[in-house]
Amino acid sequence: MTIPATFRDNENVTRHWVILATIATLLLTPLAALGTEPSEPIGEPVETAEGSETSQARPVIGLVLSGGAAGGLAHVGVIQWFEEHHVPIDLVAGTSSGGLVAGLYATGASAGEMSDVISSIDWQLVFAGDTPYEHKSLRRKEDARQTPTMMEFGLRDGVKLPLGLDAGHQVGLMIDRIAFPYSELHSFDHLPTPFACVAVDLESGDEVVFRAGRLAEALRATMSFPGWFAPVHSGDRVLVDGGVLNNLPTDVMTEMGADIIIAVDLGLPSSEGMPIDDILGVLNRTVVVMMRHNTDRNAELADLVIAPDVSGLNVTDFSDVEGIARLGYEATIELAEELGRYSLDDSEWQEYLQGRADQRRAFEATPEFLEISGATEADEPTIEAKLNRHLGVPLDPDGLDFDLTSITGWGRYDVVGYGSGQREGTEGLDIDVHEKTNGPPFMRTLLDMRGSEFREALVTFGARFTFFDLAGSNSEWRIDASYGETTMASTQLFMRLGRQGFFVAPRAIALEQRRYEYVDGERVAEYTLDRMGGGGDVGYVFGPRSELRVGADLEYQRSRPKIGDPSLPTVEGTAGTVSGQWIFDGANSPLIPTRGVALQASASWIFATPDEVGDSAQRPIAFDDDFYQAMLYSMVARPLGGRFSLFGSAEGGTSFNATASPQQQFQMGGPFRLGALRVGELRGSHYYLGRAGVLWALAPEAQASPLGKFYLTAFYEIGDAFEGKSSPYQDITLGLTGETLLGGVFVGGAVGEEGRHGFFFAVGRLF
Repeated sequence: MTIPATFRDNENVTRHWVILATIATLLLTPLAALGTEPSEPIGEPVETAEGSETSQARPVIGLVLSGGAAGGLAHVGVIQWFEEHHVPIDLVAGTSSGGLVAGLYATGASAGEMSDVISSIDWQLVFAGDTPYEHKSLRRKEDARQTPTMMEFGLRDGVKLPLGLDAGHQVGLMIDRIAFPYSELHSFDHLPTPFACVAVDLESGDEVVFRAGRLAEALRATMSFPGWFAPVHSGDRVLVDGGVLNNLPTDVMTEMGADIIIAVDLGLPSSEGMPIDDILGVLNRTVVVMMRHNTDRNAELADLVIAPDVSGLNVTDFSDVEGIARLGYEATIELAEELGRYSLDDSEWQEYLQGRADQRRAFEATPEFLEISGATEADEPTIEAKLNRHLGVPLDPDGLDFDLTSITGWGRYDVVGYGSGQREGTEGLDIDVHEKTNGPPFMRTLLDMRGSEFREALVTFGARFTFFDLAGSNSEWRIDASYGETTMASTQLFMRLGRQGFFVAPRAIALEQRRYEYVDGERVAEYTLDRMGGGGDVGYVFGPRSELRVGADLEYQRSRPKIGDPSLPTVEGTAGTVSGQWIFDGANSPLIPTRGVALQASASWIFATPDEVGDSAQRPIAFDDDFYQAMLYSMVARPLGGRFSLFGSAEGGTSFNATASPQQQFQMGGPFRLGALRVGELRGSHYYLGRAGVLWALAPEAQASPLGKFYLTAFYEIGDAFEGKSSPYQDITLGLTGETLLGGVFVGGAVGEEGRHGFFFAVGRLF
């Protein structure tokens, strides 16, 4: 999506997008190649409008729409003016967002219908860049909670990043819905309005003109801004947005046979005055010069150029359809006299509309079969079972989108699309499943940092490695490693039993974790907890939200003083646990839920605990070595309207009548665990914590940056970790919370009882 000239309000975003475009351009072709002719159209040779009955009666009018990110919605206003004044559009072509609007018009939609379609799209979802949390499988939700970075590295043939910040699944579903009625139509000249769009092949560096083939693929390719959306793979071609080489494809319109070419140019930045005193400035100016060259060249081929003023627009703000369309409408008014000469009388206009209506196809289908391509052999039956509910009934596009998005939530596939298929005269669904190009296996990184003061920052670096199918189809082998406050190596093998939800999951762990002792808020000692052992679970996955498992662990554990109070006991020996756990995760985010419910309940029988050794054994503390524990966590969040959301949680745990050993004690204090206290300041065999608060988004959802969401946050806490009688502690926390590429971030402060207060921060995991 080419960036309009006047996106001054988003200078930093623009500079980064420009750099991505430059890199792609340098891979494509030298500057001298910008004057070359476009490549042959993709697909079979197609008829042009030249010499047609329309061209004999009146001039054939071609409309060319330039790229321009959200500014492309101005094209809707241009078309609205044309319709109101009976100016026909016999041919239409475009690039990037201009290509999307041109394609939508070509399928028979009026300006009003286009406005309705675009307004109904959840653009925040389209530009999310990842499968929504609600659609992820339970395993992938665990990944998102425990390693909450938005970046995932593939380990296929080395360490590789994704091909774009967004794989393009959601924009693909949007386009599939537009193109579905025309899945079997290979020539774009046979659409209600003949159509063409432009992309670029990264392999050859050539401009690619789509005038035939799969309409959905053409629209997806012309929308694939390099670095933002992943390229579209079509045979040997790797296709991206054509804006860098041909942002205003009037030359394509000439070849389509138009007598009169009307271009809508959303503009480009002027290179004059751009700083060239650093690498960003050089790259910025280079791209502008290259794009300006081809745009100015092609503008000369147009008989009329409409230039909407799209200044001040956010490059991804597609929410204000009416307001942006008005900009195009007002710009068209300025050329009303010149355009009026092409206006049709009422009878001619009705004939023109009827001609488009006769070629239009409705989104109607009752598929009788599925044709699945691109999935692994083991996944095909699972996908078929998931999608069988769409057979034999009128197709529900919303329900189909939901199911296809859930398939991307498994973690192996990044794009799943659909089209209409035919088999011996029977209508069906073609499901195209695209496996991620950089994996499996995959690696997710972790930065977990928190503390009450920067000098007391508790930092852990880590990574999670996930391998698929090493122990049979649909198995997963997970390896976790971390260093810092928690130094750990662990592994788990997850194996499904049949095609239902049953599984087994053996595991092993070696861990060293620092803990601290406090007196009146002052740290007096540091000690370490060591664990080494293994165990396993059996369980059942009920779906993407819920799981039940039971299991056992046997470990060697040791707790020993490292710095400070020598009276702390050293505890060492065997620990054994039998446990059960049920979880329900219906939240909309692993970091900052603004909607949904989450529940977790667990119960454990601790049948063996370590003993005190050394000098401390002469004065033993009465830890129990055979007892039960139970824990319960609940969370609810809901939007209040506007930018506000309310959230609350309640949790607690108990060792019943027992005194838990250090390894089994509960801890409180620190960020989101009574923030006015130091990290881990309270410990005991029992605990509880209640929290209620409000979030205020710094930007509306539709305008949230794809690189992060940020909230002003305020919440109240009450809780304690204790032995015997509880003394509840209360505080209030205020701060800035965000979801970023690195995970969650929080900066703020808490004020509590007894004059306790402090600044604290967190990066990585939050609530």
